[in-house]
Amino acid sequence: MGRFLLIVVLLALVVIMVFFKGMDYDPIYMNEALQPDKPTRDMLEDYFTKILRNEMPSYRNFTANDEAEELFENGLNDILVRDNAHFNSGANILEEAAAKGSVRAMDLLGYLYENALIGGRYEAEKSLKWFLKTADFGSLAGLHYSCRYYAFRKEYKSAAPYCELSAQTGVPMSMAIMAEFYLHGLGVKKDAVKGKSLICETRNKGRRVGNLVMKYGISCDTVAYDE
Repeated sequence: MGRFLLIVVLLALVVIMVFFKGMDYDPIYMNEALQPDKPTRDMLEDYFTKILRNEMPSYRNFTANDEAEELFENGLNDILVRDNAHFNSGANILEEAAAKGSVRAMDLLGYLYENALIGGRYEAEKSLKWFLKTADFGSLAGLHYSCRYYAFRKEYKSAAPYCELSAQTGVPMSMAIMAEFYLHGLGVKKDAVKGKSLICETRNKGRRVGNLVMKYGISCDTVAYDE
């Protein structure tokens, strides 16, 4: 009887260790210099006129609402004036556009809240609210932010679906995150081959992943990976 109880206790300990195995691990992606520079209002025009305005056709299951999209354009134009009065009025117009279904307005609001460009405060939860919505439409920004939000909070199972989709679009940071997920089985089934291949793909995109390469002893010249 005593031996049986000992076996049960040992098995329970194993289950607990497996369950919590990712909790104490400090992923390298949290320390690696992967974060972009914080944007300023002056960066908005280049970012959103060249990227956001061109991304709308790539949204999945999305039908443009003329009224909502007109509001989006009005809100964006106000923000690009760059003075506080126009910026605040533009943000209010974007909220209205998002409420009427403009996915681009949701993306822009997520970006503004993420970078403390509305009210001067970093609003992680408000940013996530909008980016989760746009991720459902296949937004590149929505997928990437949702990936980072959960990954940096070590909520690996929540992060993995967004990081996987974001990595497939070629976002280097998402690729680096997924590499560690695969190498350690964080939120996904452990797969060392996939993890090492993703590290090399990320490095070839010019992203600094030297710590990952050294830690895992990877030679990217000998690892096969998709172009």
